[in-house]
Amino acid sequence: MNEIDYNKFMEAKKLKKIFDYAKAEIILRQLYELNQDDINIKFEFGKTLIKLEEKEEEGKKILIELLKTKNRNYALLILAKLEAKHSNFNLAKRNINILLKESNNENDISYAYLELGRIEVMQQNYKNARKFFSNLISSDASNKNYAILELGKLEELEENYGEARKCFQKLVKGGSKDRAYSLFELAKLEAKLCNYKLAKLYFESILAQNLPNRNYALLELAKLYLTKGDLRRAKNNFEKLLDTPLKNKALLELGKLDALDGNYDLAKEKFNEILKGSKMDEEFATLELGRLYVLEDNIEEARNCFKSLLDTNNRSYALLELGILESVEGNLDLANNYLNTIINEDLQNKEFAKEELERIQSYKIKELTK
Repeated sequence: MNEIDYNKFMEAKKLKKIFDYAKAEIILRQLYELNQDDINIKFEFGKTLIKLEEKEEEGKKILIELLKTKNRNYALLILAKLEAKHSNFNLAKRNINILLKESNNENDISYAYLELGRIEVMQQNYKNARKFFSNLISSDASNKNYAILELGKLEELEENYGEARKCFQKLVKGGSKDRAYSLFELAKLEAKLCNYKLAKLYFESILAQNLPNRNYALLELAKLYLTKGDLRRAKNNFEKLLDTPLKNKALLELGKLDALDGNYDLAKEKFNEILKGSKMDEEFATLELGRLYVLEDNIEEARNCFKSLLDTNNRSYALLELGILESVEGNLDLANNYLNTIINEDLQNKEFAKEELERIQSYKIKELTK
């Protein structure tokens, strides 16, 4: 790699640090086309591609090719993360176990155990996950701080908020290089617990220090203002994100605000613009479009939007919206089917589904006793 290419390579890595994967991908693609035998460029390019949902498969192919190189262990770990993301947990664990069997490198091994802990969290095997994180912390592993961060997230999941706070504060006060992430998690935790003043202070600290996750902090700060009913400041912060990698997330929130103000056409424009983005952003926009059509009493279009999400990551939300929609339309048996599916499949929103089913049952009893 010559000096010019090296500078471009470092520029791409800096962009990745601030989560601008789209711009990093453009630079790395150019470098890859000129230096296809350079393993470091190839690895960085593959890692970047899998961060972009629409280019995930291309990235996976490149990482599979790297299994035959000195970067085999790194590739195995990244591929394991990718499989876990898609709930292919057995395949993810298989990749990690291959790494553990083949490697004598302590650093590689510690990151493999960290990833196993994360997978156990995804599978809701919290006891196993806690063992992995705790062992890494007690053994003073090279990724000890990451383990503390993950343990904090686990404590929060189990509603041990005091313990979660201790984990995040330990990293913040200790001056960890992962301070940006721990401060962000601490801010989100305080917002979740309605400690808005403290959450605001932490988010603003991230912005003041210009930390790598500043755009995410700005997004969460805007949502915090929204929760407090300060729509002007919320809108102002969302608008600041329109020239960042979080543009579509900002457009989604701004579209919701337009809908709230009754500006349905403006809201549709923003949601339709998001449909040109990544698959995940497209799903959220489709969900909001469906809700907007309900407000406009365009029931058939609303149904179409929600039904198109039944085989996506937003399945539980789609089922809930369809259940409520059919209930309002008087199609109670159909509503019951949608809502019971959420409960039977143990999906997110099952508590809301139970409440809606109780409301339907109450309505049926009233009708029978008339």
